[in-house]
Amino acid sequence: MLVSSDVERSSAFYRSVLGFTSGHGGPGYEQLLHNGELVMQLHDRGEEDHHGSLATEGVPLGNGVLVWFEVSDFDAAVERAQASGAPVVREVETNPNAKQREYWFKDPDGYTVGGMSTESEHGGDKAWSRDYPGEHAWKLRKR
Repeated sequence: MLVSSDVERSSAFYRSVLGFTSGHGGPGYEQLLHNGELVMQLHDRGEEDHHGSLATEGVPLGNGVLVWFEVSDFDAAVERAQASGAPVVREVETNPNAKQREYWFKDPDGYTVGGMSTESEHGGDKAWSRDYPGEHAWKLRKR
């Protein structure tokens, strides 16, 4: 869950750039889905609900957070991110460890968003394995 200064703006951003759909909608809270599965939640900074505030006043949102997605339509996702005007953190490059292309940019609240290609730049469907306990990465594949 990410805390947002404007849930509807952030929802529109992620729907546009990563192709998510809205599973809830509204100014206080949003669920974002990909192929019907929940992949992200957004919560308004000022909405305290039953749990109280989820962000510390005076601390910028996005500070120290990298939101990471593996996308099957990498080149198109990069184009959509660029068209959105999102500030670029890292241009497209091949990660020397994972051997997959990456592109990092900022969302409207200042969270760094990293996208990576689903295929190794040096052959093969995967550059590395995530099949060990505790490791979770969303794979956003076009269906």
